[in-house]
Amino acid sequence: MVEQDPRALFNELNHIAASLLANPVGVREFNETRLIFERSLAREAAENATDEDIAELSMIVEAGDQALDDLELYLELDQKFHRYLCAITGNSLLVSAHETLMDWIMRTRDVVLEPRLHNSYSQLGHERILTAIREGNVELADTAMREHLENAAERAGQRFLKK
Repeated sequence: MVEQDPRALFNELNHIAASLLANPVGVREFNETRLIFERSLAREAAENATDEDIAELSMIVEAGDQALDDLELYLELDQKFHRYLCAITGNSLLVSAHETLMDWIMRTRDVVLEPRLHNSYSQLGHERILTAIREGNVELADTAMREHLENAAERAGQRFLKK
């Protein structure tokens, strides 16, 4: 039996995603999808993260503190934080779906004019999410992730408005 890479499934949708991301409604719907997905990941992490998972997330957040002035490095750490939250599930299909969704959404991001300010807001969100996970507080993890992603979308000029 040949092992299948779940990411191949999502990569088949690249042309459809590009078309959807070319308009504001599509961008909003992708951001809303990410919001629902990542809130679930934060809840899952708060419930199931091991001490090793919390240590890894802590290292990523600590590295982010040192990278606030470096937009490219901070973006890598930002994505690493979110990808690690997904990896906590241990589900390769979820990891592939998340990576693909993140790749698609990153295509919509504009140039950041004030990297330190932008990164500082993001970092605060990561710290709040990590605190909730460390405490095992599912509801707080959900709320912290929702606020983090809503704030990020607002800073990018992309609102989570209903139709």
